[in-house]
Amino acid sequence: MKTTAMFSVLSLALCASTVTPAFAADATRQPVAVAQPSAETILREMSSALSGARQFSFKGTRQIQAASADRAKLPGSGEFEVVVRRPDKLLAVDADNGGVRRMVFDGAEFTLYQSRHNTYASVAMRSSLDALPGELARVYGFVPPLADFVISDPYADIRRRTTKVSLLGQEPAGTPAVASYRLALSGRLADAQLWVGVEDHLPHKLTAKVHSGPDAGTSMTIEFLAWDLLAPVSESTFVFTPPKGALKIPMIKLADAPAKGAKP
Repeated sequence: MKTTAMFSVLSLALCASTVTPAFAADATRQPVAVAQPSAETILREMSSALSGARQFSFKGTRQIQAASADRAKLPGSGEFEVVVRRPDKLLAVDADNGGVRRMVFDGAEFTLYQSRHNTYASVAMRSSLDALPGELARVYGFVPPLADFVISDPYADIRRRTTKVSLLGQEPAGTPAVASYRLALSGRLADAQLWVGVEDHLPHKLTAKVHSGPDAGTSMTIEFLAWDLLAPVSESTFVFTPPKGALKIPMIKLADAPAKGAKP
């Protein structure tokens, strides 16, 4: 063997003898914990993922547990589907053993249909999706389901109604289950927990319990089954056609509702 070649082999051997103990020591060390994002960051990433979708849909199941017998009229188990096209189109369908409820908004008119009595009500409402929940709440006393995830800035809406947001850790959530951050949301009327996907930044589960007002003690669980941020939708998706024999009825405004205790 040539001298230079022998020195090369010896050098490699010496290097190996000096680094091997270091590698052995590394093998016994505990993995370095990866810093988790803050709850605020997770909420902002979720909001960005949703607001960046121009047309999308999601499906899921809901479970509502009434706090008392006199609140048992609240819907229980059911399934829902929501389709959105920004800035002013919405279709929300909710089904349970009490029938199907359908909400349709096309930017100029809002319609609510209930299959149980085959009735529907339509009102003129020129609005954006962002303004729709507030207008419906102010005039008619209700909002579309899961409106937090439909408007263009879910983060701002959630933070407006919460006093504290914190990260509880990670765990699988949704169906199929995905790795998710578990957030605690403390609010003035209710406390909630929200599971947001680690990779996709989308909501996968939501639980809430009301602690104030007439529905205090009522709890709800939402599981998101499918998100499609490129859902194929058209104008016809947001056109309501009354079923055969459906009866059109007025939508009662809060200002015109009978006072509590008054005869109907």
